[in-house]
Amino acid sequence: MLKPGGRVLVYQMFGTGLLEPREATWLFATMGVVPGSADAASADAGLRVERVVELSPEWGEWAQERNGKPGRKLLHAARLRREKKIFIDRYGGAAYEMMVADCFWHVYAMIGKLTRRVYVLTT
Repeated sequence: MLKPGGRVLVYQMFGTGLLEPREATWLFATMGVVPGSADAASADAGLRVERVVELSPEWGEWAQERNGKPGRKLLHAARLRREKKIFIDRYGGAAYEMMVADCFWHVYAMIGKLTRRVYVLTT
């Protein structure tokens, strides 16, 4: 329960116009994402959107330059695709799809197919 005058931060990822519809369907279903925004959910919960901050794809570039995570995810995706049968035999089909989707999630964010938004909600 949020105290009167309290605030909550909501971090969300959204597909952009660069994300093909089939990619979006596969990615969001695999990652268990329910499309929507904090706007509707906050109104249903009696909260209002105080501020929305768009985070640019440069966050992914920053992560690549600092720790190389997006690049490692791309490399891991390539290996998952190349050795698909080995990974499915070892971990199962659902886990394999989740690993691939997680890799693409990071890469897509870096290249602008996904965008990040932070909502500041208040009572």
